[in-house]
Amino acid sequence: MGIFGWSLPPGVTHSMIEAQCEGQPCEVCGEFEEDCVCPICPRCGQQGDPNCYKEVDLGICGELWQKETPRQKLGKARFDMACLKEQMQDLDQYIGYLEEQVRDSGEPK
Repeated sequence: MGIFGWSLPPGVTHSMIEAQCEGQPCEVCGEFEEDCVCPICPRCGQQGDPNCYKEVDLGICGELWQKETPRQKLGKARFDMACLKEQMQDLDQYIGYLEEQVRDSGEPK
């Protein structure tokens, strides 16, 4: 058992488990489905599909119809920051665990 009272397989984080338990955020604006600020694409009818925002003619819509709005970019930036903070917390816990192992092993620093 780990120092936190549970043990996850190597490489598995709590954020991975939580992501499977709840809906995924929009890939464009970072908001969850009920709060998505992306307009519905007039060509394909999808909302929040990154392919609709390509700057070149590669999306499933066949053409660029709209660039991302500042609100979409802000939401995505906030979501990305929250993910990075969570990764930092996971790493901080892992470092604490490793430091405890080193102390307990009696190895010289």
